[in-house]
Amino acid sequence: MLLPGFFQYIILPSLQAMVNKEFIYLLYQLFAMALGNLIKRLRNAKDLKQSTVARRLGITQQAHSKIENGKVVNGYRLAD
Repeated sequence: MLLPGFFQYIILPSLQAMVNKEFIYLLYQLFAMALGNLIKRLRNAKDLKQSTVARRLGITQQAHSKIENGKVVNGYRLAD
């Protein structure tokens, strides 16, 4: 039978790859949010503004805001 082999060797691996990619992306988003939250808490503990931290890091305030909000990690922009 062609269909079971086709499903087992073509369709199933493709579905598994898609699920794995979505899972990895979800983990990446969770990491980005947790890292952003940590940075925000540390900044607030030192009573600093985003613009002050951004200037010290050599990035824009907008970029720093995206990092704190979990939209960007290590230069990679996450989808909204």
